[in-house]
Amino acid sequence: MATFSYEHTYAVNKTVTPRIRMTQFGDGYTQRSGDGLNTQRQMWNLEFMADSTSIDEIQTFLETTGGVDSFDWTPPRQSTALKFIYTSYSRDPVGPTVDRLTVSFQQEYDLA
Repeated sequence: MATFSYEHTYAVNKTVTPRIRMTQFGDGYTQRSGDGLNTQRQMWNLEFMADSTSIDEIQTFLETTGGVDSFDWTPPRQSTALKFIYTSYSRDPVGPTVDRLTVSFQQEYDLA
């Protein structure tokens, strides 16, 4: 399993959206329950700004996984690596030799 070990340079944003099942009854009563065992999936948006060679390395890593294969990554202020896939990335030139790459990670609960 690959490990994503690049240091983000700018914005980092964590979003957690719980997975729930909800049933609404005719009298306005709503019943909710967690949908499965792992209901608190983390989404992270990261931004990297560096020379184009360094951004090429990050882009190559992401494209190697294809958004299908999970990789280990330790989120900020956490001590344990978790499994993630990337869901999208974008790359913009911001100078003659400097690029910005923004990427979205989604936590996965793969067995391997």
